[in-house]
Order: sequence, then C-alpha cells, then structure tokens
Amino acid sequence: MSDFSRRDVLQHGALLAGAGLFAGLPACTPGAIRRFDLTAEIAQAPIKGLGENAAVRVGLIGHGGRGGGLLGHALKCPGVKVTAICDMTPDHLAKGIERVKEAQGHTPDAYGDDPYAYRTLLAREDIDAVIIAVPCDLHAPMYLDCAKAGKHFYGEKPAAITKTDADKLVAAVPKAGIVGQIGFQRRASVRYHEEIKLIKEGLIGDMLNGHAAWDNAWGPLRGWFGHMKRSGDWMLEQACHTWDVLNWVTGTLPVAAYGAGR
Repeated sequence: MSDFSRRDVLQHGALLAGAGLFAGLPACTPGAIRRFDLTAEIAQAPIKGLGENAAVRVGLIGHGGRGGGLLGHALKCPGVKVTAICDMTPDHLAKGIERVKEAQGHTPDAYGDDPYAYRTLLAREDIDAVIIAVPCDLHAPMYLDCAKAGKHFYGEKPAAITKTDADKLVAAVPKAGIVGQIGFQRRASVRYHEEIKLIKEGLIGDMLNGHAAWDNAWGPLRGWFGHMKRSGDWMLEQACHTWDVLNWVTGTLPVAAYGAGR
C-alpha cells in the first residue's frame, strides 16, 4: 500500500467491493451482487472537496482488537489522515488517540460519550470515509448510517446478521453513491486470487464437487462472539469466510443448504 495514491486506494477498494461486497450472505441474489460493479465507476470520481493530492480524512469507529489492527494499517498509508476516533470503551479510545498522535503528530477528536456518538462523527464534513470494526449486530445499522451520511466505508464481515438488513444494504449503498467494502480476508489474499483464477481457467478440468472446512485450533472466542444475538452465531460470524470462497469459485450463490450438528 505504500506506493498507492488516494485514487489508487479508492479504485482497488471499489474493485474488491464490486467483486463481492455481500457475496458471503445468503440474503442476496446474483443480480444484487452484480449491481455493485457500479462502484468501480463511482471511484473514478474524486472525493468531493478534495484535490488530487489531498489527504483522505478518515474516521475510525471501534478501536478494539480488530479496529486496532485496521488503525495500524491506516496509519502506514501515505495520504491518510485520521481525523476522529469513536469508541465506548475509555481505554480503547485513549489508546487510539495516542497512536494517532504518535504516528501523525496531531490529536484526533474523540467520541465515546453515548452509543450514538458515531453519528456525530459521520455528520462531520471534514471526514471523507470511515473504518468500522464493531460487534456484528452493529454492522448493518452503522453501514446504513454511512449511506445516509454519504460516507465511504470499510466495514468488517458479516455485512449484516439478518436477511432484512442485508437486503437494505444491497439497496442503500449503490443508491447513496458511495463505495462500501466488506473485509473478507481471503479477497485480499494473493494465494486465493491465483488459485481461483486457475480453477476458472479450467486447469483442473470441469468442477464436479468441492469441500471446505473451517478449522479452529486456538480455542473459542469469548465475549460477544459467543452470543447469537450479537454475532449471528458461528455459522455466520466465522464460516462466512468459507461461504464467500465457495460463492467466489462458483460465480453464483447456493440454491439450497442443510445443516447438521449439536
């Protein structure tokens, strides 16, 4: 990312979004996914109010484990200025502020006094895009608020934990004219891109069958991860990576599914 310009970042992010922004969700139809190809065109236009060499002004919502990692990557990107941080946990918020001060030499504004403080951040005219890393039940509400505020966003998977919210997002993001990207890790993996390209080129012949597994060798996730109402349960919060790859390889969505377990 060190050699990317502001426009490069937007264009590449839009291409990933167009390739499968909500591909990991059973709520979407193939037609709905194809509509996101339009985001590549959206990214061709400069961000409103910015010159070609101006910094992208970014707000961070959520500075926990995942959000902390994303902030670290953002701070390494030239042309990115972290303007504000929002987190309800005082320690997380304070650590994020200090990291920005150390890396960029300025103090970002802090939000965290109420559960809806992030909306004040989204309403600011001096923020162009936001990075969001919060529990899964907050994904869709915050992503929809980004669309209402006209803010580009990078958000973590899954895009939503209900079909209703997923359908709302599929409709709202293109209508808002923003670029919204959902962070499926494998979409950023060179290995997956190269291997899936070979499969699609027919290197191993016609595809007859496929199997995928999600192996967890590091123990159960704690906290909100283990609560279905917050995470959507394991088959969504974790296995959405696997569903995304299956959809990616086949170029379509499932026609049926079944489950077994305890």
